[in-house]
Amino acid sequence: MLVAHAYWSPGRGFCFWAEDSRLVGRSRRGEDEELGPRRHSFAVAAPGLATALGLTPEAAARAEPVRLRLLLPTEGNRPVPTTAAMGTGGSRSAAANVVPMARAARRDQRRAPALYPWLVPTLLVPAGVALELLLSRRASGAPDRAATEAPLAFGAGWAWCAALADEALEMAAGGRAVPAVLRAADGRAEARWLPAPTTADGERLRGLVESIPAVCRAESDGSRDRPPASPEEIVTGALGELVDAAVRASLAGRRSVPPRRGRVPKKTAAAEAFLVALTADDAALPAAAADADNVEELQRVLRDWRRSGLSTAGPLRTCFRLVPPPASEVESDPDEGPWRVEILLQSTEDPSLLVAAGEVWRDGPAIESFRPLVTDPEGYLRTDLGRAVRLWPGLDAALKTPEPTEVELDAAGAQRFLADAAPLLEQAGFGILVPPWWRTTPRLGLRLRARPRPVGLHSSGPGGLGLAGLCDYDYEVAVGDTTLTVQELQALAEAKAPLVRLRGRWVELRAGDVERALAILQRPAGSSHPAPREMTAAEVLRVGLGLDPPPSLDLPVVGVVAEGWLGALLGTGGDGEGDADDRIEARPTPAGFNGTLRPYQERGLAWLRFLQRYGLGACLADDMGLGKTAQLLALMVLEREEAPPDGAEARPRATLLVCPMSLVGNWQRETARFAPDLAVHVHHGAGRKVGPSLVAAAESADLVITTYSLLAR
Repeated sequence: MLVAHAYWSPGRGFCFWAEDSRLVGRSRRGEDEELGPRRHSFAVAAPGLATALGLTPEAAARAEPVRLRLLLPTEGNRPVPTTAAMGTGGSRSAAANVVPMARAARRDQRRAPALYPWLVPTLLVPAGVALELLLSRRASGAPDRAATEAPLAFGAGWAWCAALADEALEMAAGGRAVPAVLRAADGRAEARWLPAPTTADGERLRGLVESIPAVCRAESDGSRDRPPASPEEIVTGALGELVDAAVRASLAGRRSVPPRRGRVPKKTAAAEAFLVALTADDAALPAAAADADNVEELQRVLRDWRRSGLSTAGPLRTCFRLVPPPASEVESDPDEGPWRVEILLQSTEDPSLLVAAGEVWRDGPAIESFRPLVTDPEGYLRTDLGRAVRLWPGLDAALKTPEPTEVELDAAGAQRFLADAAPLLEQAGFGILVPPWWRTTPRLGLRLRARPRPVGLHSSGPGGLGLAGLCDYDYEVAVGDTTLTVQELQALAEAKAPLVRLRGRWVELRAGDVERALAILQRPAGSSHPAPREMTAAEVLRVGLGLDPPPSLDLPVVGVVAEGWLGALLGTGGDGEGDADDRIEARPTPAGFNGTLRPYQERGLAWLRFLQRYGLGACLADDMGLGKTAQLLALMVLEREEAPPDGAEARPRATLLVCPMSLVGNWQRETARFAPDLAVHVHHGAGRKVGPSLVAAAESADLVITTYSLLAR
C-alpha cells in the first residue's frame, strides 16, 4: 500500500511524498551517512511520485523534485510506517472532522521512541496543482486504486491540507479575497490575492490551527537559531497560496486587458500590468512595472482601498440605525416626517451595548462602558466614519458638521439606504440596525383566485377532466395577505413614494409596479391583451407552485387561492365552499387489508388516494422501515373496494411496479401478507411471458412486478 502525504514547506510551497509499505524493512546500504540525516528507507523516489499521486502529464511537468529534512518517528533505527488517516467530510465540515484525526496522529507520534531527521524525496508543485490535487483526491477510508496498481491511502497531513483547501475554495467562491502587491523571497514584485476571512471563517481557521498534525510541522534545517514554523504561520502561508490559486482559477476565462496604443503614463502601465498579473499563471509583475516607486504607489492605493471597505477587528464598531418617521405623522401627511439614520458606537462582543454618537462627542456618562475597550472613543468613531463615507456617500452631508449624530433622508433616500448602502456597510463590518419589517417586507404582486368548473371533476375514467379540466380565474392585487382596492392603488400611484405605510405597516413599492397593477385591474374584459380568464387545473397548479409565470403579465404572482378540490390540493382552501369529499381526511384501514395502519399511515393513504383521483403522481417520503409498502398495498385494496360494482371500469387496471431485482421477492411476500386478495404477476426471468400472453397475464393481475434491468432493455 502507498500512503500519500501533503506538506506545506515555508519558503517553498506545497510538497507531496508517499510511503511504500512494500519497501518497509528493506535497508539502503551505502546511502546512510554516519552523521546527519539519512534517506528515508521506504519513501517513494521522486521519479515515481507523479505516477503514484496520479498527476496529469501537464501537472507532472510543473513539479520539481525537492528533498525535505523531516523529523519523523523512528524506532529501531528505521522510520515508523504511517497509519493511513480516515477521511474528512464535505467542504464546510472538513476543519471540524480533521481535529480528532490529527489528535490521534499526535498520540501515535508521542508513543514513538524518538524523532529523528530523515531526508524525504518530495515533489514541489505550484499552488494551483496542489489545490486541484487536494480537492480531487481526498483522504478516505477506502484505498484509492485509480492511479497505481498498489492501493493508495492518505496520511493525516493530507487530510488536514485538504481541509485547508476546502476553506480556501469557500473563501474564493464567497468573494472573501483582496488583491495586494507583495515582494517574494527573491525580490520579485508579485500580484497576489490575500484571504479576507469573516468571523465565521476565523473560527474554522482557529480549529485548523489547533488541529494541525505533528507531521505538518516536521521540517527542520538542523539550525538551533531558526525555530520551526508555528501552526499560525503554516495556516496563514498555506491558506494564502491556496486562496490565490482558487481565485486565479475562477478568473481564468477573463484574462484580457486590451493593449493600449501610443504612449501610456508610467503609473497607468503599472496598474494595467498589475491587473494582468492578478489573473495570469505567473503572478510576477514585469520589470518595467516592478520598480520601487510603482510598487510603493500600488501598495498605497490598495491599502487605502482595503481600509475603505474592510473592517478591522476590534472591540467597537460604528453602527447605523434606520428610524422611520412616526406613524401618526405619516398617516396625517405622507410627505411629513423624515427618515433618520442614527450614528452609534456598538460593542462587537455584546451588540446590545450601544452608545449614541451625541454621547461620544459630549463624553457623556454612557461612554464610560467603552473606556476599558478603547482609550479614545471619539477618535475611533471619527476614523470609522471616514471609512464608512467611502461606501455610503449619503453620509457626507452629516460629516460636514463637527459632531455628526444622524442623517436625515426622504423616503427615496431611505429606500436606497436599505437596498444599496446597508448591505455594503454590513459586509464591511459596520453594524446595521433596520426595522424588522424590511427583512420580510412582501412585494406588491398578483394573487390568482381560481374556481374549478364542476363538470366531470370527479370522474376517474379516461374521459374524466382532472388536471385537464378548466378553471375560471381572476386576479387580485395584494401585498402579502392584504388585498388592495383600485382606490388604494390610485392613491399609491399619486404618492410616488418607494416606501409607504399601508394599513399599519411599511411596504416597499418598486418602480412601475403600481401602474402595472392598475393596468391589469382596469383592463376591459374584451381587450386584446392576451390574459385569458380560464386555465386548466394543471396550469393553475404550476403557477401556484411557482413553476410557470402567468401569461403576458409583468408582475409576480404572490399567491394562488383556489376553491374545491384544487384548493385542498394547494392548501389554499378553507373558505368552506368545496365538497366535503374534497377535504383530505385520514382514511381508516381498508377492510380487505390484513393488518392495522398506524395514524400517520392512514394520513399517507388518504393523501395517495386524493392525488390518484385527480391523476397526480406522488412521492411518499417516509423514512425506511415506516411502511411505505404497506401504504401502497392499502391504496390498491381501497381503490378496489371503492370501485363501482358495475360498468366497464368497475375493476381497476393493474398497477405496474418497477423495483430492483433484490426486492421482487420482498414485494411478493408483503403482498401475500397484507393484501392476499391481490393477484400478483412477476415479469422477470427467462420464463417470462411476452406478447399476447403477457397482455392476458397483466389484465388478470392487480400488481405486475418487473425490474430496472429488464425495463432498461
